[in-house]
Amino acid sequence: MEAKKIFTIGEINEETKNEFKSFLRETKDNQPIELYFNSWGGNTYIGKVMGTFIYCIKKRHPSRRFIHRGNIAASAAFRLFIRGDERIVTKDSIIQPHLPEPNEQGNTITHESLLKERKSVLLMIKGTLPLVTEEDITRYNNQPLPLEFMVNKNIVTKVVDQF
Repeated sequence: MEAKKIFTIGEINEETKNEFKSFLRETKDNQPIELYFNSWGGNTYIGKVMGTFIYCIKKRHPSRRFIHRGNIAASAAFRLFIRGDERIVTKDSIIQPHLPEPNEQGNTITHESLLKERKSVLLMIKGTLPLVTEEDITRYNNQPLPLEFMVNKNIVTKVVDQF
């Protein structure tokens, strides 16, 4: 069966989530999904919710494949990108984790909430990418991951010349 394609371009926000939810409803239970990323992130909570959609679908339909192609997948988009069964990049792709930081400008949530969210992100990454350590993510927080590192840690499953 041919994969159904969706493009995540721009900010991850409420509109993105609603489009993604509608898209998922329109697909058949066993139809592969190919998700293209070109996003610097956005609302990290919504990124987490969208990642949970993928997780739940994969639990209900284990044979369903999510193929994620990342041109740019940062912050909230990184959370979605790593949920793919296949994670494909080009040598020029920018894949960038983002952990919530207590000292980020404009952050209005409490320090305790921020630490709880940071721990949640780390647990999700560790559960999805077992070769990646907390030290790895802390070291590369807010910067593009080197291609060799992504390949060695199985963050990406394939590197292609272009999409």
